[in-house]
Amino acid sequence: MSWIFISPATAEIYTYKKGEDGELRSPESKDEVLVYSCDETIYGKVTITVNKEVEHRGISVYLIGQIDFGYKKANNRDILHVSKQLCPPGKLTSDYTEEFEFADVKKNLESYQGTNIQIKYFVKVVLSRNYLFNITNEKEVKIVRYKLAVPESSPLSVEVGIEGSLQLTLFYSKNIYHLEEIVLGKIYFSLVRLRVKAALLILLRQEVVGIHPNAHIQTEELGKFEVMDGIPVKGVSIPIRMFLENYKLTPTYEYPTEEFTLKYYFNFVLTDHDNRVYFKQQEIKLWRKAPNLHIKESGTGGPFSRLSKNVLTKREGKESKK
Repeated sequence: MSWIFISPATAEIYTYKKGEDGELRSPESKDEVLVYSCDETIYGKVTITVNKEVEHRGISVYLIGQIDFGYKKANNRDILHVSKQLCPPGKLTSDYTEEFEFADVKKNLESYQGTNIQIKYFVKVVLSRNYLFNITNEKEVKIVRYKLAVPESSPLSVEVGIEGSLQLTLFYSKNIYHLEEIVLGKIYFSLVRLRVKAALLILLRQEVVGIHPNAHIQTEELGKFEVMDGIPVKGVSIPIRMFLENYKLTPTYEYPTEEFTLKYYFNFVLTDHDNRVYFKQQEIKLWRKAPNLHIKESGTGGPFSRLSKNVLTKREGKESKK
């Protein structure tokens, strides 16, 4: 004879988000994860479906934030743990539903899904039982951190050269961008004695987990902009236009207490006709703009106050850094 185990009860969590009209809205599908700002109230309800009478030691709901270091064995660490009791100890003989909200809860870190680290938040319901397994369920929520003011940025210029054979200047309209911004810039060639075959501008993301010198560093290529294909002429100026909203970006993270940083770079890569590769990296910072924050976008005109003179690094086979 085979036995089929049926749980005496099941638990479900439903999350809601308050709209601008003050009304609560539910996800459009069961799999949708609602997005909340770091200071936004999380609304929801718990439903317990009772299959048969169940005694319990209380029903509680939790808002939990965790950092998951994928490369560690003991990889989870709580960064947030808030609880609310929904029901005192007793018996459930019929279905039970209770609403909840988590207000004024400080959520310092933004949700992030990376290669070696994950920052996640979820709501968890627990029906505690005596000497038996607890009845639980979880529902993920996503936390973002908006900036309500525009960070101060400045135009950025980088002058690069290759052993007197090539001299060019990279101009960027700024060094700090919001996640939906258009990167505007240009490249000006002042000396051309190298047979250039192609030039690319590559957007890189660098994830650093841990403390140096034992940190885990992961660099990922997010997108490319083809600057040119062919030999440039002295005096030519080539425009740059990259749409950041086309990529799945998160803000620059610098959480030294959590042993985690996330940085972004523009990597200018040039290839000559002998297939020698040269490159130069320049760090930029990204931030998340609040939905109601209006920004006057700037172009590439005007003075470029920051000028950095560097020699372009040569790469043959393995990438070298300078």
